[in-house]
Amino acid sequence: MRSIRVILTCIGGRFGLNIIRALQQCDNPRVVVVGTDMDRNIMARHFVKSFYTLPHGSESNYIPEMLRICK
Repeated sequence: MRSIRVILTCIGGRFGLNIIRALQQCDNPRVVVVGTDMDRNIMARHFVKSFYTLPHGSESNYIPEMLRICK
């Protein structure tokens, strides 16, 4: 079965866990969720395939870090 990876930012936000669960219910294609957030201690990190801590979106190293994760 085919699968795709989806990177979600701010998974510790109000609807993060709901979005993760909705994506994980997809069957064709299967969705593998990669989560990111500024806070490494959020509960939602336990519900994604992999998790990365990112700087705030306004910081200069945000985009280089997102590109690193994508690669």
